Amino acid sequence: MLRSSRMKYLLLFGTVLALALPARAAEVDKYLPNDTAIVAAVNVKQIVESPLIKKYALPHLQDALKKDDETSKILNAVGFDPTKDLTSLTISFDGVSSEPKVAVIVHGQFDVDKLAAKAEEEAKNKPDKLVIHKEADGKVYEITAPDGKPGFVAIIDKTTIIFSNQKEYVNDALAKAAGKKKSDVSKELRTAIEKQDANQSLWAIIPGETLKKSEFINVAEEKAKKNIEKIENIVLGITVSKDVKFKVDIATKSADSAKELAEDLKEALNQAKGFLALVAGQQKNIGPIVDLVGAMKLATDGSSITIKSEVSQELIEKGLKRE
Repeated sequence: MLRSSRMKYLLLFGTVLALALPARAAEVDKYLPNDTAIVAAVNVKQIVESPLIKKYALPHLQDALKKDDETSKILNAVGFDPTKDLTSLTISFDGVSSEPKVAVIVHGQFDVDKLAAKAEEEAKNKPDKLVIHKEADGKVYEITAPDGKPGFVAIIDKTTIIFSNQKEYVNDALAKAAGKKKSDVSKELRTAIEKQDANQSLWAIIPGETLKKSEFINVAEEKAKKNIEKIENIVLGITVSKDVKFKVDIATKSADSAKELAEDLKEALNQAKGFLALVAGQQKNIGPIVDLVGAMKLATDGSSITIKSEVSQELIEKGLKRE
């Protein structure tokens, strides 16, 4: 539906955050599953309201939604406009695996009555696709995906909806809303979240311990295993104003660990730059990505490693003109 290279480029960078906003610490979403190991947040409202998106992406998105009759009918029936009513997304994973437990907490403005009525209608007309469970603290909607796997949804209130592949997560969120359960994510993750700037377009936190417990660690090369052992946590941030800014902070166990890991990362980064330069010769529309990766600079400070990149407004506009 959104197929132009322009749209792909905009969506890749998560798009734009308004300039000159004062720094504001992120808050721990109280509906995060208590066993959350990895968390990411997308500030949808700031992205949609940014000048660049308003100029280049929003008209295309609105037009695409209008042309999709089925989606348009559903959105009208529930009184929801994603370009106006969606505020943010918080995404959690219980770890790194082939089938992680996932929860997506959606914040915005929702017409609860219309949503419930539409769900009742769909459950009646398509009982093989949607089943409504009456649980102790509210209704849980079980949706069967095309691959046959179930997904679970709960309307917490007029500002929050939760989606998950785990019914337990949805029930726990309802219990938290009812005051029967407390938010209890790990102290380490809570501290890391509260250090994030809520004005970023996107941020993500991956603790080193989570990587060490990954089911893929046993099949990783010995060098990769040793590097993972050095990591305390990884924090990714993307902020777009007039320039696109990308930053990765890696906390390691010691200054020696940081130095050793930085050398391997520099080698990998140089290889990536070379590969993308070759690909760009065949696919001109990935030029902005090449610019972003090409501008990446790596630095160490004690036990910390920082990878930064920035793409200027001029390069962004140049990339948007490429088809």
